[in-house]
Amino acid sequence: MQEHDIQVLIADQRMPVETGVELLARTVDEYPNTVRMILTGYSDIQAVIDAVNKGKAYHYLKKPWDPNQLKMVIGNALESVGLEKAKLSLIEELKQKNAEVLESREKYRRLVEGLEDDYFFYLHDAEGVFTYISPSVTNILGYPVEEFLVHYSEYLTDSPVNKEVIKKTELSLQGEEQPPYELEIFHKSGDVHHL
Repeated sequence: MQEHDIQVLIADQRMPVETGVELLARTVDEYPNTVRMILTGYSDIQAVIDAVNKGKAYHYLKKPWDPNQLKMVIGNALESVGLEKAKLSLIEELKQKNAEVLESREKYRRLVEGLEDDYFFYLHDAEGVFTYISPSVTNILGYPVEEFLVHYSEYLTDSPVNKEVIKKTELSLQGEEQPPYELEIFHKSGDVHHL
């Protein structure tokens, strides 16, 4: 019999060969998604309560039991199992997406940090202060990464071409995508570089 064929398994605590708790415990591995319930007429129901607490049974009903109560408990149990399956599915999906994001970030990091002499990447905040600069800035402009994390205008020469840089940066900060542009920037040595 397939696991999905058994949605609910109800056992009486008092049976001829084994107890209901023993039967339900024996089925946990084979049918992990089956809702298990115990019916008991015992005045001492501690074993049944222990089974519920240990996850071997979803619920127990004391005899005599009301069919409407049984129907309600089964409905609640099936809904609970469905919600648990949906939760586990979402958790797995999030783990997969998280792994993909981490892999993508690692590839990007290796790409950016692997640049040495031709390019550097940067980010700056809305005020124009650099928040990230790729390590290749040291090879290209001579600045250690930590030293470069100031306002972008600190590096601009007073060349007229840089007036366009300020304008394009302002438009970019307003959300308007800008085409590539040229600028003049100081190397740490004081030399001027055209980028």
